[in-house]
Amino acid sequence: MKKLFYITLLLLIFQGCSLGINQLTSEVQQDIQNTYNQEQLGITVKSLVLTHEEGNYYAGVLETSEPDGEYVYNVEVIYDGNSFIWEVY
Repeated sequence: MKKLFYITLLLLIFQGCSLGINQLTSEVQQDIQNTYNQEQLGITVKSLVLTHEEGNYYAGVLETSEPDGEYVYNVEVIYDGNSFIWEVY
């Protein structure tokens, strides 16, 4: 019984260390917007949808509003449980 308790406790601790998909999506979206703001591109991120593909890899769709129109881009995110990197293409 103690063994099951400790295994459950460890699983909860490890799951608490990483972001859920919704929180990861929110943080990536904010980071993309901050990057666009710093570069003064006049781009507003309207939405981001991420899907967990496999392992540390996520793929998604980014919708933006730009000075010359609305655009949709593909996004790749790699998240190791602590930090992430993203690429818009």
